[in-house]
This record gives sequence, C-alpha cells and structure tokens, in this order.
Amino acid sequence: MSDWSGLSRRGFLRAGAIGVAGVAGAALIGCTGDDDDDAPAPAATQAPAAATATPAAATAEPTPTPTEAPAGPKSGGTLVWAMESWIGNSDPHSVGNWVTHRTKDQMSDKLIEADLTVPPHTRQPDYTDPLQPIVMKLAESMEVSDDGTEYTFKLRRGAKFHDGTDVNAEAVNRNYDRFWREDTDISFTQVSGWGHPQLHQHTDRVEVVDDYTIKMVNNRFFPDFLSLWTQSIFGNYIVSPTQIEKVGNEDFANAPVASGPFKFNERVEDERLVFDRNEDYWGEKAFLDRLIMIPRGEPATRVTALQTGEADIIWVVPPDSIPQLLDQGFKVVQGLVPHIWWITMNPRNESFQDLRVRQALQHGMDRPGIATDLLRDTVIPAYGPNVPGQPAFDPDYVSYAYDPAEAKKLLSAAGVESIEDTWWFPSAGSGNLLPVQMAQWMQSKYAEIGFNMGAEIVEWNAFGSMWPDLYTDGASASGSWGMAVNWWGNVFALNNGVWNSMPEAIGDEAVDILDRAQFETDPDAANELYRDANRRIMDQAYALPVVHDSAPIGMRDEVQGFVHVAAQWNDMSIVWLEDA
Repeated sequence: MSDWSGLSRRGFLRAGAIGVAGVAGAALIGCTGDDDDDAPAPAATQAPAAATATPAAATAEPTPTPTEAPAGPKSGGTLVWAMESWIGNSDPHSVGNWVTHRTKDQMSDKLIEADLTVPPHTRQPDYTDPLQPIVMKLAESMEVSDDGTEYTFKLRRGAKFHDGTDVNAEAVNRNYDRFWREDTDISFTQVSGWGHPQLHQHTDRVEVVDDYTIKMVNNRFFPDFLSLWTQSIFGNYIVSPTQIEKVGNEDFANAPVASGPFKFNERVEDERLVFDRNEDYWGEKAFLDRLIMIPRGEPATRVTALQTGEADIIWVVPPDSIPQLLDQGFKVVQGLVPHIWWITMNPRNESFQDLRVRQALQHGMDRPGIATDLLRDTVIPAYGPNVPGQPAFDPDYVSYAYDPAEAKKLLSAAGVESIEDTWWFPSAGSGNLLPVQMAQWMQSKYAEIGFNMGAEIVEWNAFGSMWPDLYTDGASASGSWGMAVNWWGNVFALNNGVWNSMPEAIGDEAVDILDRAQFETDPDAANELYRDANRRIMDQAYALPVVHDSAPIGMRDEVQGFVHVAAQWNDMSIVWLEDA
C-alpha cells in the first residue's frame, strides 16, 4: 500500500497502477490562438509560478513592458464576473453545465482536486503525468491498495463547513447517503441521476474507519477513477449534512453550505449569484471580499460590461472584440482546453440513413473557415470526438477534410439532389462559443452543396433539458463538452441513456473497443484503443465534430493572479485586485 500527502506528477502506476490522465493544452497569451494543430505550448513569457507564491496573471499585451510591476497580492474588493449564460442549480451535488460548475467550485471542496493554481505543463499527458496535478483538499492524505481497488482518505482536521460544523468522516459518509446510496433518509434522486453513479460505478462500499478516516472499496481497478474525480461534472463536493437536515433536500440549492474558500450569500434568479470570502477557511484565504457572477448571454453585451466597468472579468470574449480590448488596455488570456463542439446527425432521422449522405455533410463542414475566418483562431478544427488534454488525442488525425466538390459527388452517388433538415442549437452557454453565428456560417456553406439546414435556437438551460427528447424525436442538435481523461470517449459514445446518448450512432465495433479500453492499465495500449474507437466512430459519420475551444477570457488590467488552466472552470480564490 502506498501513501500520499499530495499527488505528484509522476509515479501513479507505482501504487496499484493508479491512472490519472492529465489535462493537455497550455495557456496561451495574446489575441491569437494556436496556429499549429500540434499540442499547444505556452507563450515564451509565461512560466509556472514558484510553488510558494500565488501565480501571477499573464498579461495579454503583445509588446509593451509594464512600467511598474504590481506590488503583490492583497486582500479586499469585489470582483464582478460576467458569464455567457445564467447559472443553473446551486446545489453542489447536482449535475449541471460548466457555467454552473464554475460557481460551485468556488464554494465547495472535494476530497481531492486538480490543482487550478498553476498553468498546465506542455508534455503529452498520460496516466502517470497529469498536466494539472492532483492535490489533496479535504483529505490530507490518501492510501491506495496495491491492486488499486481500495482508497483510504485521512481527512484534514480543523476543516469546517460554512455553518461551523466539522468536516469529518461521518459528514463525508452522509454526503454519500444523499448522492450515491439509495433509500436513506436523505437520498435525493435529483442529484444522483448521472455523475455520481458514473464515478462510483465500480464502488462496492464507502465506510467510516474512524472520526477522520473514510474508505472506498471498488470491485475492480478503474484506471480513470481519480482523474474523473477532478472533473466538475461528477459533483463529488462535500457539503454540510447539518444544513441538508435543516432545510431539506429541495431547498438546499437555495441556501447551500459547503466548505470552500467562498460561501454563499445570495442568489437573485437571472440577475446575480453572490459569494463572500470564507474567513474561517481551512486553507489559504481568498483575496477577494466578494465574488459576484452575472449572466450576459449576448457576446456584445459581455464586452460592453467589461468596457463600462460593470464587470471586471468576462468569459467567451468574441474573437472580433479581442484586438479592440487589447488596444484599450484590457487583458485576454486563452489556451486549448479539453473541449469539443459538435453536431450529432440523428440515426433515427430518415435523411441520414445513407452513409454517403453523412460523409457528404462531413466533407461539407467548413471547419477551417469557422476556426480561422469566423472565430479568428480562438479554436482549432475538430476531426473526431477525442479532445485536447485527453491522453489519446492525436493532433495530426484528420477524418474528413473540407471538400465541397467531394460532398456533392457523394450526394449524387446517393441519388440525392438536395436535403432539408432542421438542426437545434443553444443561444449561448458554457462551451458553446458563438453558436448562433456558427449556425449561420454552416447554413451558408451547406447551401452550396445542396443541404438546406434550418436552425432552431433555444436558451441554454432549456436546451440542456430538451436534449433527451430531441434525440428521441429524431432531431439533430449541437453538443459541447469534453474531459481531460480517456474515459471521455466512453461518455461521448455511450453516456448511459443521458443527453446525447445514441450508441446506434457509434457502431458495435467502437462500443466493444471502448468497453475494453476503459480497463486497460497500460497507458500506451489504452491510448491506441481510444484512438481506434475514435476512428471507427468517424467511419460511421453520425458524429460531426466542428471545433476545439481555447476559452478566451478578458479582464481589466487591475485583475491579477488569474491562471488560465486547461479546464472550463478556474480557481478564483487566488485572484486579487490591484486597485482594491
């Protein structure tokens, strides 16, 4: 058995072949994206901060040298954070979109987490060398059995929830009563529907060893177990069972109590979500007094919010606005993240039954034009479901190059002169880039090959709730997601009946390969299996990848300490205001 008080970037396989897949894609600085399809490297001016210091924010200014460096981190001030849609359910246990999880990460801790205080390194990730290292949070150490099936966590003494109650083994166990076990007094099916069962699909039991020790026993070695733990979608946050018992499961989302560096203050629906610094946090205190999240769905409205001082930092900077913001003295940071924006051509739709038709629409998709001309190199073309940061990602792989002439030939060979179908898109939302403009671009290009593509635009949170019915009804729709682990391939292809799950669009061969790949302990062999599955999925051609994002984020020059990590969520506790 091996013991860690922290997890390093090496040696995971030395203790029970623990697999941790890192996040690929290094932070990029400036107003342009990565022009190379190879694994991204950081700008020469950016280096990881010293381990003992708060990472300094990288400036997006391409040439000037600051006349005076910031004096150093200081406490105080309120930061207003404008995001691309409203925030979903504030219950840390619930499954939601990235916008929602960005907020939950600020008020909630897990037992272990990816270190979001440092930029990713530039090496190709594998199970033994994560790009965002895993660190202890509410657990101060972890022991793993030699066969990789038993995980024993020693909890951090002195950690408390925001209501002053102790974070101890029984509190952790009660969380599992709520989001994992069935038929307990606080079981809550609304938060246990997908993420928790997926993470713990091979977990037999969770048990209290003593007051500050919790043990999890799996029935087999699952290589991506720890990696998945760091992904926000799985929601393994630890919250106060006292508060759950006080307000009830349903109302906990309106008054959540967790243990993170910020604590919940208020939520005004569709207007703002407010967090205050947790003065009693067990770790390093947040610099900011207050963090306010506001929704600004229209790209131009977000930019205006930054320019007028309504917001201090904005997500999803419109590519055309980046040069202007830089000229005005704002900063913009970006870097490839584990992300893909794609369309699924519904296999239940009669229009797409012929493989040649699907191949025609693959060749008719102007990925390079969307990436360069529309989104100004803030994205790169996507040719398969594997994403940057996934160890199996191959930056040189191209499935269907943009070739309108070939697309027309394929349609002709299929005996099709023209196709008409309506595809569904969100109006905005996490990971969705500029979906309305992208849909318009697609309509224009597809019209050239004989595809009359209609577009239905729906508000983001409503769109997410509609996904299952859309696919059942035979509709085709866009998706945006991605994970920095190989098991992302299983999520994309199978997803156990949730959201865009259509195994019939994947093919039996790919399904079989993915079933084997998820338990392969050799990193190189696992990567090849996932690449093989990726190729076979594209052979079926129902999945229509479009682009991988670089998540451009804009901010006032006075916002310091922000680190652009290879994820769609960030640690705001290390951010500080120079003018506070």
